[in-house]
Amino acid sequence: MIPEKVHYCWLSGSEYDLKTKKCLESWKKNLKNYDFFLWTMQNLPIEVINSESFQYFVRKKLWAFAADYVRIWALKEFGGIYLDMDVEVLKDFRPLLEKETSLIIGIEGTNIGGHFIAAIPNNIFIDKVFTILKSKTNLMPLPVVMRQAFDEWGEKLIPIEKEDLLLLPAEYFNPFLWDEEKKSGELKTTKNTYCIHWYRGSWIPRYKKNFLYKKLVFFLDKMGIISILRKIRGF
Repeated sequence: MIPEKVHYCWLSGSEYDLKTKKCLESWKKNLKNYDFFLWTMQNLPIEVINSESFQYFVRKKLWAFAADYVRIWALKEFGGIYLDMDVEVLKDFRPLLEKETSLIIGIEGTNIGGHFIAAIPNNIFIDKVFTILKSKTNLMPLPVVMRQAFDEWGEKLIPIEKEDLLLLPAEYFNPFLWDEEKKSGELKTTKNTYCIHWYRGSWIPRYKKNFLYKKLVFFLDKMGIISILRKIRGF
């Protein structure tokens, strides 16, 4: 069974903004009797601090990417739930944990959300993701990395419930549909919604917020070229 513990990261050392504080309050309200583990630069083990990928992200002050490394490491080592700090929790995750699957993840567009991940220690999928994160110091957002690992695992990106995997539709963990071009989003919660990811977007490099860049990526993705580039060059 997935442990009732929640991992989260705050590596930059800056003060929490108002949105983050409100999200943390929702955790305390709805996740009673869970164990909470806040990972910072002060309490990470030396093997994480000294890893090549982590050092690169910290040196470049790419805190969101450093947090990607930490979240996957923590789930691999200890199991439990990882939450981004811009996630608002609406209700207890226990009904999902009681299904006794070894991995719970959610669909996010054409990828897999990285803001909510639940797993047992040493889960095979988490191991795959960690291997990818350790192998290179690129700027692929975690949902893309997770999709790559998922494709290598041989599963289809459709809702699945079985012993080693619970893959849920976006309404469960990602009901806020963000439009980068409009800089706005549409919230579509349902009775199945457990949490909302409010998309702080700190992982997005400045050039990727450019309109022409986004249009080009959208076109390449529609043509199937992005998936080919990911496989060949880790795009």
